[in-house]
Amino acid sequence: METILGLIGLYMLYSVVHFGIVQHKKAYIERTGYERFITWFGIVVIAIIFLDVMFG
Repeated sequence: METILGLIGLYMLYSVVHFGIVQHKKAYIERTGYERFITWFGIVVIAIIFLDVMFG
């Protein structure tokens, strides 16, 4: 179970870093489908972290 949670955490970290890099290099229209998915996943992860800090 810890391994699965660790992998999910690494993917969350990857998506936030990838989102930060792509956000400043390409407009949303220019992104591939994968980059759009990572963009939305990164936004959701940032929102979850923000809410956890606010209410946790």
